Amino acid sequence: MIKWADDDKYIADWEDIIKNVEKTDYPMEFVNSVTFTCDPESNSEFNQSVDIKALREMGYDDFLLKEILTETLQEFPDEEGYMEFKLDIAEIAKSAQMMTETYLRGVM
Repeated sequence: MIKWADDDKYIADWEDIIKNVEKTDYPMEFVNSVTFTCDPESNSEFNQSVDIKALREMGYDDFLLKEILTETLQEFPDEEGYMEFKLDIAEIAKSAQMMTETYLRGVM
């Protein structure tokens, strides 16, 4: 394993980077879970979590995971609410680092 992949400070730095970036699309390989929650001001108590990481470990592929999320979203009431994505920061950092190293090798 690459040394920086287990470095807590390195991962913490990536958490700060990710937190400060506007995100509109999440590649499935970087999502650990999604939680759907209604607006606290609504009367709905709809609250549903989908543990993507556990489903992936059980053998679900990205297509099926997207289907599960779509079905859960369809169950979501028409009221305003929130979708919270928990991301796999270590996997994002690893992927970004590998892409950077590949790019730099090609430039040098």
